[in-house]
Amino acid sequence: MGLTAVDSSLVMEPRERVLIYSVGGEGKTRLATSLTDRFGESIYISIDEGSESLDSVLPEFRGRLHVERPDNINPLEDAAAIAHTDWKKKYPNAKTIIIDTFSTWTWNALQYITNQGMFSSKRVRIGEGTKQETALPDVGEYGAVHAQIRLFLTNLFNAQKDMNIIVVCHSDPPEAGRGKGGPSTVGKKMTEWLPARFKTVIRIDRDVSKSIVGGQIVESSRRIAYCAPHGEWIARINEASEKGNPMTAVPLAVNPKHFWVTYDNLKMPKEATK
Repeated sequence: MGLTAVDSSLVMEPRERVLIYSVGGEGKTRLATSLTDRFGESIYISIDEGSESLDSVLPEFRGRLHVERPDNINPLEDAAAIAHTDWKKKYPNAKTIIIDTFSTWTWNALQYITNQGMFSSKRVRIGEGTKQETALPDVGEYGAVHAQIRLFLTNLFNAQKDMNIIVVCHSDPPEAGRGKGGPSTVGKKMTEWLPARFKTVIRIDRDVSKSIVGGQIVESSRRIAYCAPHGEWIARINEASEKGNPMTAVPLAVNPKHFWVTYDNLKMPKEATK
């Protein structure tokens, strides 16, 4: 009948599927890498330019990361390698894959498909004959990348079932009459589709407040990790708590490991976390 019994170990020991997104500079990478011990060592897929330096990672967590940087010559081959590499064989103590950022991979894939002329060799080109030559994408190229996004995630989840997966994205704001705000890929079509593939979706934002101190207006801010929908923004968490979600909005410290301690206690209340 096409049905397969589910291994009970997959139910008792669920793997995490986490999506983190925000505008630049709000601590996406720091949150994604400041994990508790149960996440083990991580394969850190450095896609953003300069992210391999780990400048955004707190020193105490750098030793847990195995940095892998795609060459970005062919993003489609990069995606296949990320999804299908036997990471457990290469890094036996690794339990987590971090992709930073998925948004940049989608933009690289769009430009690669467009420059290759996969849909039309007559595509409009800018800077022809120079080192700045590039082609302008059309509807076909966008559709191709959307198909590649679906394939990448499907292959990643299916081939890496024993790994936690944390995907980091930039932010795509809501537009009037065009749906919700969420993780950024190419175009708005994936804004709601992508987060629907993850059990946990975290949006980081900055809360700015003003107060009067000594007769002067003083402005202060704090970063908030949202794990529930707010305004037009997408966020969620699948919690195993009868009391509901206590992590709707969590203020983040400079070291955000406390977020994952709370997260672990919510997701695995009977397990000891560090």
